[in-house]
Amino acid sequence: MEAITISKKINGETHSKTLELVERAGRLLSDYGDGKLALNYLYHAFDVRFKIAEAQHLPNGPLPSFELADLCHEIGTIHFGMRDYENAERMLNNAINILSDFEENAPELVEWFRHLGIIYDKQSKQEEAKKCIEYSEKIKLSLTSTPQNNE
Repeated sequence: MEAITISKKINGETHSKTLELVERAGRLLSDYGDGKLALNYLYHAFDVRFKIAEAQHLPNGPLPSFELADLCHEIGTIHFGMRDYENAERMLNNAINILSDFEENAPELVEWFRHLGIIYDKQSKQEEAKKCIEYSEKIKLSLTSTPQNNE
């Protein structure tokens, strides 16, 4: 944690190295079972990355960013592990929306829609769960059936 403080002083809070350290700390805390503290670090990194994206905004809003989407997924996964399904659902939906704006059929969406389906299932939202699993399979099929370049 001292490394984060030093990086903030030397590089600033929005520097990529500082953000990487904050995210790494959050992931390590999650791995060691401290989901609550991990969420503090990861939400902080998300807020900073969102402000950066907002500063580079387009007329329709912040630029989509894989880093933002990945953080949302990570945060949602931690909420899921803590059985906080409402926040897990919210963050997974954010992750999917951000990544879909960035890349419509990103390979990560296969897994992320499956995860969202599991979250819906845990909340007894079977219709939504089924739609997520079906959409996951649709994306997977589109990725595997893309015509190859026959040169």
